[in-house]
Amino acid sequence: MKKIKFTLFLFLTIFSLASFAQTDSTEIPNDSLPEVQLDKSLEILKEGNNEKTAMSLQKAVSSVEKESKKSGWSLDEKMLGQIGTLKNMIPLAKTGGLKSDILQKGIGFVKMILAYKRMEKMLGGNSGLLGNLGGMKKSMGLLGTAMSVLSPPQQSTGQQLLNTALGGLGKLSGGGNAAKMAEPAVKGQVSKVLDFVKGVM
Repeated sequence: MKKIKFTLFLFLTIFSLASFAQTDSTEIPNDSLPEVQLDKSLEILKEGNNEKTAMSLQKAVSSVEKESKKSGWSLDEKMLGQIGTLKNMIPLAKTGGLKSDILQKGIGFVKMILAYKRMEKMLGGNSGLLGNLGGMKKSMGLLGTAMSVLSPPQQSTGQQLLNTALGGLGKLSGGGNAAKMAEPAVKGQVSKVLDFVKGVM
């Protein structure tokens, strides 16, 4: 009897893990995401293949612009300037004149734009924060890694704001009336993160 119970337990455990993996598979970044393509460009540059780097970077920039158009983003001059700076690196990549630290910084700022615009859209969407917790946390994660291109004081300020907002999102994950009551305050925390990003662009 004990053996049967153990076997049943083992089967249910494996089934649950398999179901989780299947459900979570959509959460894994794929090649179509701009941030993944940007990272690939940097990897290829470090390998020393100039032509391939230029092609990869062109594809990444096109992917950023495609998401921008599809999502109907309204980009200010600073954000357009950052994307333009990255685009201007393509000819340099072809000739071998592009350094990895310069590309890494350009990629970091564009990733910040991606995170910013996704967060902005979710914050103002009909579903609100409660309907976009997963997406908001992902975008904040992307923003957190991208902020490494900022100065140490800016990183410190940004990380503090990000941690506060992430803590607020954690309070919403329980759902119910408590989450609904807390949502306006958390929206304010997320808005402060967005204001910070816009300021450092």
